Amino acid sequence: MTDRRPSKKEGSLASRLRDGDKADVRKARRVKSEMGFKSVKEGDDDNARASYYRRYMSEIGEGRRKQINEIGGVFLNGINSIISKYEACKRNRRASTIPPLSILQQSSIEGQMELDPRDSEVLNEVEMELMYIEALYTIKYKIGATSDEHLSVTQDLLDYVRQAFDFSPENHERLLLKVNEEKPPVVVLEVTVVEAKGLEAKDATGFSDPYCMLGIVPGSSGGAAHGRKDSGPKESTVGGGDPSTPKGRTASQRKKTALDQIPVKFIKTTSVKIQTLDPVWNEKFRFDLEDINCDRLHLDIWDHDDDYSVLEYTKKLNEVKGFKGLGRYFKQIAQSARTNSDESVDDFLGSLDLKLNDLPSTGLDQWFDLRNRSSRSRTEGQLHLKLNLATREDRGLSEEDILFETRQHRDLLSVFVNYEFNKARALGDTWSGVLPKAATTILHQHAIQGDMTETQHAFCCWMAYSHQFRKKFFSWEILGKCLDDLDEKWSKAALFKEEEEALALSFERFINHCLKVASKQSEQLTVGSKMATEKLEAALSCLDKLYSTKIFERCCPFMATLKQQLISIIKKFAEDRYKRLQARRRSGPLDEESSGKELANLLDKVNSNLYTARDTLTPIYMSATEVDYFSAWYKETHRLLSKDILNDLNVPLASSDDLVADGDVDFNEEMESAKLVLRLYLAVRQFYSFEKNLSQSDRTKLDRVSYHGVFSSHLERWLSIIDRILIARVKYAVELDKIEEVYKIDKGGVKQSSSAIDVAFSISQVAGFWRNLRWCEKESAERFLYGFLKVISDCGVTYADMMFDKLKAAGYYDDEGQFDVTEQVCIILNDIEQVRRALQPLTDWLQLDKYIGDGASPAAADGSKSRLHQRMETADSLMTAKIKQVTDRVSDKMRPDLKKQIFRLCWAPEKAQSHEAIDVLMNYLDSNLLTLNTNLLRANFDKILDSIWIEVLEEFQEISSKPDEDFQKAKWISQRLVESLKILYDFFHVDGKGLSQSMINCSLYQEVKVGLELNNATVEELMEIYLEEKFKEQANVSGSAFGTLSVRVYFRPETRKLTVEVLKAQDLIPLDTNGFSDPFVVIDLWPRHHFPEEHQRQTNVVKKTLNPTFNETFEFQLSDDQLKCRAGCVVFTVMDHDYLSSNDFAGEAYTALNTICGISRQKIPGRSALTPVKLPLMHWKGQKEPDLKISKIVAVLSTKDVSKTDLDFVKQRARLNDDAV
Repeated sequence: MTDRRPSKKEGSLASRLRDGDKADVRKARRVKSEMGFKSVKEGDDDNARASYYRRYMSEIGEGRRKQINEIGGVFLNGINSIISKYEACKRNRRASTIPPLSILQQSSIEGQMELDPRDSEVLNEVEMELMYIEALYTIKYKIGATSDEHLSVTQDLLDYVRQAFDFSPENHERLLLKVNEEKPPVVVLEVTVVEAKGLEAKDATGFSDPYCMLGIVPGSSGGAAHGRKDSGPKESTVGGGDPSTPKGRTASQRKKTALDQIPVKFIKTTSVKIQTLDPVWNEKFRFDLEDINCDRLHLDIWDHDDDYSVLEYTKKLNEVKGFKGLGRYFKQIAQSARTNSDESVDDFLGSLDLKLNDLPSTGLDQWFDLRNRSSRSRTEGQLHLKLNLATREDRGLSEEDILFETRQHRDLLSVFVNYEFNKARALGDTWSGVLPKAATTILHQHAIQGDMTETQHAFCCWMAYSHQFRKKFFSWEILGKCLDDLDEKWSKAALFKEEEEALALSFERFINHCLKVASKQSEQLTVGSKMATEKLEAALSCLDKLYSTKIFERCCPFMATLKQQLISIIKKFAEDRYKRLQARRRSGPLDEESSGKELANLLDKVNSNLYTARDTLTPIYMSATEVDYFSAWYKETHRLLSKDILNDLNVPLASSDDLVADGDVDFNEEMESAKLVLRLYLAVRQFYSFEKNLSQSDRTKLDRVSYHGVFSSHLERWLSIIDRILIARVKYAVELDKIEEVYKIDKGGVKQSSSAIDVAFSISQVAGFWRNLRWCEKESAERFLYGFLKVISDCGVTYADMMFDKLKAAGYYDDEGQFDVTEQVCIILNDIEQVRRALQPLTDWLQLDKYIGDGASPAAADGSKSRLHQRMETADSLMTAKIKQVTDRVSDKMRPDLKKQIFRLCWAPEKAQSHEAIDVLMNYLDSNLLTLNTNLLRANFDKILDSIWIEVLEEFQEISSKPDEDFQKAKWISQRLVESLKILYDFFHVDGKGLSQSMINCSLYQEVKVGLELNNATVEELMEIYLEEKFKEQANVSGSAFGTLSVRVYFRPETRKLTVEVLKAQDLIPLDTNGFSDPFVVIDLWPRHHFPEEHQRQTNVVKKTLNPTFNETFEFQLSDDQLKCRAGCVVFTVMDHDYLSSNDFAGEAYTALNTICGISRQKIPGRSALTPVKLPLMHWKGQKEPDLKISKIVAVLSTKDVSKTDLDFVKQRARLNDDAV
């Protein structure tokens, strides 16, 4: 070894370690990322590990690359390439999957979707003209005041109708003349008396019995009563008619119903509400209007008091002739109520008089304040009315057809929808589904003139929009809004039976259309898009919404649920797709190679469809309908594929020899054979791995298929080939070894050879192959995993052996000649360490728990894991042993120089300071370790540093334990060694940058340190140190295995006396043959050199007991110096008295003086108030191993010149500790 001083440019080892800390961290990170394996949590991708190898291979040139790949590169690289490409294709399929049931683009649907044969309701020319006349008639005779949401200009409405129907001006004028010849409709006012509030109390009870009387007051004297028709309930009918009769009846139906009622013609009355000021009626009445611009609605509210009062007068209305008589009759009723004060008459509660000329076409829903008849009457309260306009036509049209009005309205709406859709498409826009004001005005007028309810209007909207949707395919949201509106306004009896039947047929057609669209998606879409996905979501949401409506439940009670229909469609589509793929495969040639390729193609397409179903469609279906698309698709495909898979695999996968015969292997031929087998395995594995996406109950219902047996023989053969490749690569890599500088620290560098990189990467290739293979069969997984680990670990051990042999061949272990740490030694150490690091994380990275545990007992699983871990641990220990052999050789070669330098340290002049005396040793260590630190990886450098540290400690131990009398007398030498040991400790530790605390504070260091400190101590100091150690030992005693001793110890300052009361002992150990002991206690003060005049005391002997009671008191006279002495204590020794032999030791306990009550001159309470102290007894039998420091003290004391008292103490303690040993 060299003995030179490092230059200023190089710096010391300590400065190099401190400055190089950050570089070491960077180096460690590079080692982990470039040569090691990522942890499972960091990911599975092998590309990061391979990137360094590829960069390295590109740097060393084409020739080297060819040489490396000559050893099995075709096979080893090929099988990994197949898996990598398959995984990449799988990711690409996953990223670009096309929703097979996504909504078709508009251009794909039109002309391709077959419409229901019942769905061809197209108006012919005659029907279109009649529809056009109906629209013109509606516009000409529109009723009510126009609101802001409608158009008021008639010409604008006429122009819109002509454009929507695409009629020429001539046809328009011709048909308009026909409309002018038609009879105008009769305007009808519909009044709903809802409720009143805050009416005046007329009865003595504080309430009233209110009812309403209402009628039409003509605005002119002309007109005859007989010319006015009306329909309404008789007086006694609550609610204005039979509540079970549907709204929206035709005129003929209303006539037929009215014939069964008493004919009350002009004035109507509500029912009487008993004892209330807030009556609720909700009764409806209808009145024909002769002139809406002049007629008024008049209403009175009365309090009913008699069986014959104002209410009876209304029954005589059939005696009144003409409108003048009607006005007089209202007046006559009022006068009668005022004048007949002596009889029981109805009391007036208020009235309303409303003009009808400004009544909006949309109707009126309002609260009105009640008014007086004259200034003398007093009224209060409000009345809630609903007023709506309608018409009654007499145009010679059939009124027997119940659906006539709604069908007309639906057809008119369809014309407008078709027109607006075509207009938007012609402009290149998407129609929003919103009709313009002109269209909504015409439809509104048509609805109120046809006396249609809101429910019937919503019914027509759905019918028209859904019919046009099946042909035009506009936004699903438009249909959703129509459906929401229909469901919101629908209630039982809101539609006629015929209307509900028509609605059911519409629902059926719409559902069939949607399911047909869904069943053709995968074959007609080209590239998936966000728009297509949104359309699919909208379609499914619309279907789900339809099935959840109350009206669908009413109209289609026996239709299958949406979930059932969708699952049926999905299964049918999966079956059709699979059968088409199978038919195409089996139509080709049936030789092994062709059959295998076609089967692989089929499996790839099946898996691609499953990726689509799982990743794209299932989230959409689950979100919209809670239908698990993937489960339905996979279970159906699994059922079909499982019947065929084993038979289909047996053709291309003929059984293979497990092992490779001795001799050369044609890797090209092996690779060609493995390509197809590996591709089939990956495809089959991928298909069955989809099972984890199913629920537990679904998985248990699937037929179990064990496909691994078909591939096992091939995997055995591949493993045999890989074993041969790795061993051959190791040998070849060592032969072609080339030193490459790969890690830089400052201006220096840690070097390693190319063989380590080649071997480490080859190991990563094999490990990556097994991990990516993901063998799922538990029965054979452990066997194959053990085989892969054996191949890999054998590769690492072989490499370590070959590199070690390389060192031996270079003369590293020769005893002759000067020994120097060469660059080659450092590189070989680094090489072995790098390959060892490549093996270390494999047990975790290969996920042993994944392959072991399921189905096995805990004991069997633990045994399997232990066997696999042991395989890798054995390889690691063998490689570590090789490294240690090299590092130990370095320290062994340094031993003579270390011995010489430490001898110089000891015998340097006495006047020399420790740091001066050790300077030569420090320079020697610094110069040699600096070279090692520059060229070694940190792990290897730490191993050498640790070996040298042990050598230094052994030299210190040897020289300090010499029986040389001169050395023992030279006390300054011991002191120098103590100080030098501290300097060396700091040198090797370097503030945590060198050896770790655990390594530097080894047992040898502790022994040397204690030995040097004790050698430097006097006899008195040794005694004091011994007692302090006993205090620590007693404080750490847990439990009372050897019994306890109860004492009371205190000091009285006024008398200067220490009082010791020995009370009792408990649970002593039996030391006599009878199972008992004859205990007594010896009390003494220690250390003896502080208490020379005090003699030991002892209690009486208590016979045959393990729980003796003593209750004896002893006193000691003590000075202040004695009380404050170091390690002063009371020692209690429990002995067993024997007559024929020496007394037996039963245990000991210590009480330090500085813990005794009264020592600090505090006030001592009464004797009885002092709590006894229970001390645990210590015995050498309780020591697992002797205390190092105490043993050393006893050993040192035995070599010292001690007094007779101390000698007796030492002999007794030495005997006890010798027994303990």
